[in-house]
Amino acid sequence: MRAKCRTWLSYDTIYLKLLVTICFLICKNKSVMKAGKTNAYQCIIHQFIKDFEGFLEQYASHYPLFGRVWYHAIPFLSNDIVDKYAKEFIDGIKENGSIVNPYPNLPKWDSILTLDGLMILKKHKRI
Repeated sequence: MRAKCRTWLSYDTIYLKLLVTICFLICKNKSVMKAGKTNAYQCIIHQFIKDFEGFLEQYASHYPLFGRVWYHAIPFLSNDIVDKYAKEFIDGIKENGSIVNPYPNLPKWDSILTLDGLMILKKHKRI
């Protein structure tokens, strides 16, 4: 029998990841939006974004928006939200140059998580 894993990657986050991915695909593939369905898709996307903003707030210490998975949502978020979490990420950089690692059992990930976040910030012109 498998042990239950209590990490921030719970069913809720997997669900949100799936929803954000669907939103991303819908918005990128305009041919999916047929006449009459655009408003329905927009309502769904707005609800997903609202849920995602709650997720970002709940796991702010993990810097999810500047990790390898969730940065795809940046174009869908308001500049205020992205700027807020970009500032939190930059302010979270310790004196030794790495961010606070949300995984204390994996200390070697400090530099990887920091580099990933900085590359995403640069890609989206936040630094």
